[in-house]
Order: sequence, then C-alpha cells, then structure tokens
Amino acid sequence: VNKKKILIISSANPVIGAGVGASDMYQLFIEKGYDVDLLTKYKINGYDSFLSVYDKNEKDAFFTSKMGLIFNALLHRLFFRQKKGYHFFYKKESCPPVPIKKVLKKINKSYDFVIVYFWQSMLSFATVQAIHEKLKTQFIFVSADYSIMSGGCHFTIDCDKFKTGC
Repeated sequence: VNKKKILIISSANPVIGAGVGASDMYQLFIEKGYDVDLLTKYKINGYDSFLSVYDKNEKDAFFTSKMGLIFNALLHRLFFRQKKGYHFFYKKESCPPVPIKKVLKKINKSYDFVIVYFWQSMLSFATVQAIHEKLKTQFIFVSADYSIMSGGCHFTIDCDKFKTGC
C-alpha cells in the first residue's frame, strides 16, 4: 500500500498555544496511516520526531533573546525597506526571517502535499515558492485565524490597516 506523504509546516511552537493544532493534525494523520513530518522553526524538547530548521530550542536561540531581537529589528530596518503598496508579513518578501536555504535544507524527501499551518516569523511567499519548486507538489494553507485574509492581522471587522501595515 502506497502511504500518502505529508509535510506540515508550523512556525508556531506545535506543543503550546495556537500551534497545538499542527501537532494535533500530525497525530491524526499518523493514526490514519499516513507518512507525516512536521517542520517547525525550533527544536522541541521531547519531540524528536519533529523536524526543525534550527537545532536549538527557542529559549537557546540568539534571535529570541532580548539582544537578538534588537539586532534583528535593527538589521531589518537598515536593509529591508518597505516597498510601496501592499505587503503581507514582511517589508520584503524575498528576505524572510528564516533564510530560504535553511528551510529547504531540512526538507529531504518528496511529499504528496504540504500543509502550511502557521508561517509568520519563518516563511514568506518566496519561501513557499522555493518549497514548491523543490517538491512540485500541492499546498494546503490552514487559516487558524484571520491573518491570512487580512494581511497579517488577527482581527477583521472594519479595519483596513492591512493596506499599509499595523
């Protein structure tokens, strides 16, 4: 029997908060007999079956420290200018917070489809395009909140700041 191969990607920690939806999905697919990988930004202690872009856990990563956050904000302000018009999560989609090559390096097999659960602070449209070019497969985007439809905001109502950024 040819088991379907699925890659789930979540930038949110898949064992706490809203990110738990990704690990729930992962577990459900495994129970149904699929061959599933879950790729997240940082290593999750106690979950060795999950793939991670970075081999450190989030607490040990430089860019999550106070100094690292200041450095990252300064780097983006100096080198990644906002383009005129609409934008999604980043000032420059071709320069996502996690380098595209680092993400691609962790994807080492083919998949029947890719599920993108959360991508903020990890992927950009350029990363998704690069993954698609590498895998030549279908993508499913899960909208855990309104951010995908509103340009990065979790709230829709009458706000139109997604046109300029919050």
